[in-house]
Amino acid sequence: MNKTVSIIVPCFNGERFVDRCLHSIEIQNYPNIEIVVVNDGSTDQSEIKILEWKKKLENENIRLIYIKQDNRGPGGAINTGLKYISGEYLSLLDVDDEYLQGALSERVEFLE
Repeated sequence: MNKTVSIIVPCFNGERFVDRCLHSIEIQNYPNIEIVVVNDGSTDQSEIKILEWKKKLENENIRLIYIKQDNRGPGGAINTGLKYISGEYLSLLDVDDEYLQGALSERVEFLE
């Protein structure tokens, strides 16, 4: 369980979902996680919420990379995020989705 899992989270106007989404990553029992959140031209308060989580997650040893771009759609946000990942494993999580506790450990165990 030493390999890093990179999670790309495309976000367009996901202000009301950011807390639930990032909290579901925070509670994972897998030790090596990096998150790449791509703000895909949001016009709501998504950026503020994401940046509030950045420090909190980094205190939990979870790296959060924040990228802001003009709206390119989900595919464009994912393609941007791919430029920033460094993990051996990749997972995609839409901002309005969440992981169940233990999801990353189970996925890595399966892939190993």
